[in-house]
Amino acid sequence: MIVKEMIVGKVRVASVVLLAATMMISSEVAKAEMYIAGQVGYAAPSDLSDIKGTGSSAGSTSTDLALKSGLAYGMKVGGYFPGGANWLGLEFEGFYNQPDIKAQTATRVPGGPTSIDASRMRVAHFAVNLLARYPGEIFQPYLGIGGGVNVVDIAETPTTFGGDFTMAPSLNALVGLRAFVTERIAFFGEFKHNRSAFKFSDDEFDARYRTNMFMGGISFHFK
Repeated sequence: MIVKEMIVGKVRVASVVLLAATMMISSEVAKAEMYIAGQVGYAAPSDLSDIKGTGSSAGSTSTDLALKSGLAYGMKVGGYFPGGANWLGLEFEGFYNQPDIKAQTATRVPGGPTSIDASRMRVAHFAVNLLARYPGEIFQPYLGIGGGVNVVDIAETPTTFGGDFTMAPSLNALVGLRAFVTERIAFFGEFKHNRSAFKFSDDEFDARYRTNMFMGGISFHFK
C-alpha cells in the first residue's frame, strides 16, 4: 500500500510538472509570430544520377536518366521565436512536383545502349527547416536548412519499369525574400534545393535525385 501511494504521488507530481511545462510552452508559442503560406513555382530537376543495379542486377550501372522540368506547389506552416530570438524560426513544409522520366537511350554496363520508356514520376517532399531572417518591418531576407523525407513513385511502362514506390531521407536548403504588404500579409519568393538517394527495390536500382525550385507565394502571419 505504501509503495502504491508513493507511485501515485510521483505520478501526480510528474503530472503537475508536465502541466506547468505545457502551460509555459503554450504561453511562449502564443507570443511567437506564426504563419501559414501557400507556394507555387517551377522545378528544374537534375538527371537521376549514380544509377547502380541491385538485387539480380547488382554490379551493373547506367548513364544518367533525364527528367522533365515542370510545376511545383505546396504549403508551409511555421513561426519565429519571440523576444531576442525573433530572427530564428522553424517551419514545416510540404511540396509536390512531377519530374517525369523522359523517353531516351541510356547505356548500361554490362549491356550497352538501351531504350528507356517515358514514365510518370511523382515526388512529394516533406521537410522541417531551421530558418534565420533579418526581421525587418517590410523586407525580410531569410535562409534555411532542414531535412525530411521524399516519397516517390514511378509508373509502370511496357518494357522498362515495373512500377515502383519508395521513400528516402532528404536534405532541403533554401534562400528567399519576404515582403509585407500589410502587417499580416506578405508575398515571398525563394530558391530551394532538395536532394535524396532513392532505392527502387522492385525495379532493382538505386539513384541520386536532386532538384532546384524557384517558388513564390503568399503568407498570412499571426502576431
